[in-house]
Amino acid sequence: MYFGRMKSVLYQNYYHEIRSTIMWRSFENHILPLLDSARPNNILEIGVLYGHNTLKLLDWCSKNDSRLTSIDPIAWTGDIPEHLHAPMNGYIYKRGNDELEKPTIKPTGIEEAFSKGLDKYWTCFKQRSLDFLALPDFSGYDFYLIDGDHNYYTVMKELSYIHRISKSGDILLFNDVSGVWAKNDLYYDPSLIPTEHMNTNKQGVLIAINDFLDQISEKKFWCRINCPYEFKILTRKNDGIGLLKRRPDRR
Repeated sequence: MYFGRMKSVLYQNYYHEIRSTIMWRSFENHILPLLDSARPNNILEIGVLYGHNTLKLLDWCSKNDSRLTSIDPIAWTGDIPEHLHAPMNGYIYKRGNDELEKPTIKPTGIEEAFSKGLDKYWTCFKQRSLDFLALPDFSGYDFYLIDGDHNYYTVMKELSYIHRISKSGDILLFNDVSGVWAKNDLYYDPSLIPTEHMNTNKQGVLIAINDFLDQISEKKFWCRINCPYEFKILTRKNDGIGLLKRRPDRR
């Protein structure tokens, strides 16, 4: 019985790592060309976990005089500075899931970044995205990679905060515009989501993006007009990458 449960826990953690760090698999084909074209001075990454994508972003920053800021409330172990070990105060990852509620997250990408000296291009905050984006001094970034809490409430709020200060040419990349969380909600810590926004029909990352764009656009015959953003799905592989690019303001 003990070994059966251990096998289940190990499988769950292995499966969880593979599924939760999947945005980096689209880096060379889809993210890197956008970085090379846009040449952002500052980048915001929402969702780090094991740091695979973070490592690739920091390598790009080191060659392009750019800086990366990353947001993740989770606890880490491993060969990284002590101040990065603790989670955001009161945050419990996968609260309510006995097998994943207190996983050991060893961010191998972050360990490698420090070993290569890439941390000089990096700032990390142990916060939720909604707390960070709501700060009074939040002034925006040129390029966003958003792979955080995959639910309608969080994505709508993230977009609302970013939209308030976004400028022409800003690029937002969202993971999970395809796959199971495109139209279904996932809550990393359900206690942080208002009850009235949970478990309703047809939610998820893609639904949130489309609803947000509908809210800030005019509609004519079911089509958006005068939408401030270009939106397209770059790939449906690896849970998909969705691109939002802020259009020039029409005067």
